[in-house]
Amino acid sequence: MAINKNPTHPAIQQFNVFRKAKKMTVEEVSELSGVSKGSIKSYESGRVQPTLMNMTKLAIAVGCSGIGCEGFRND
Repeated sequence: MAINKNPTHPAIQQFNVFRKAKKMTVEEVSELSGVSKGSIKSYESGRVQPTLMNMTKLAIAVGCSGIGCEGFRND
């Protein structure tokens, strides 16, 4: 088994769960956020860490407008 040396950022892990729960595709989020599909896929795979600006754009695109957003909690 390969070990991922660049683990996915915890905020992206929650974003991914929230995106899938809302049944949104990477393409839809890309269009709404202005963040490229390639960047989103790189964030979700852990190859690249998102900037705060891009994380904010992604959160807003999936309907989360704040750090304490219900969809980004793990309760």
